[in-house]
Amino acid sequence: MSFMNVGIIGGTDGLGKTLIYYFKDEFDVYITGRDHKKGKNVADELNVNYIESNEGLANISDMLIISVPIQHTCDVIREVAPYMKEGTVMVDVTSVKEGPSKTMAEVLPDTIEYIPTHPIFGPRTTRLYNQVIVLTPDKKGKWYDKVYRYLESKNMRVIETTAEKHDFMMSIVQVLTHFSFISTASAIEKLKVDLSETEDYESPI
Repeated sequence: MSFMNVGIIGGTDGLGKTLIYYFKDEFDVYITGRDHKKGKNVADELNVNYIESNEGLANISDMLIISVPIQHTCDVIREVAPYMKEGTVMVDVTSVKEGPSKTMAEVLPDTIEYIPTHPIFGPRTTRLYNQVIVLTPDKKGKWYDKVYRYLESKNMRVIETTAEKHDFMMSIVQVLTHFSFISTASAIEKLKVDLSETEDYESPI
């Protein structure tokens, strides 16, 4: 895994930017972003390389990480797939796995491996120790073992499952949780409740 180029499409914000902190001391990191000025500033700040073209980044990367909003992920995969070199690997880090997995299977040749992943942590995470990451491989090549061992070396909790099972579990863990919070907030708003007053009536829990 050493002496390789790691490319991050979407490395100027969110999880993509956080990944720079984890990789920049071990690998040569290159990033792209929609805002070139911001991208260059982030690259200078974190001492990594900035490239204006996603296609150019794909062409020089040993590992290409797709870290863009979910609604753009499949389009970006299709955009850069023809420019990847033989023997490299594509990884995506979106929280939905079925769509990206099917797209990578459709557009990538057999000479390029792909590993759909979902890091179950946010952009404010400062270390990988004991963090959960889900891998949903359709098939396993030489890159899969390397990536798995690397994640274990960081003492991460690695879960291996299918894209379908992952998306079902996320519908419970993430979507249902968010739905309950939004429902509670909506009810409080409609009831015109004074939140500071409710604190006088709260139980310890």
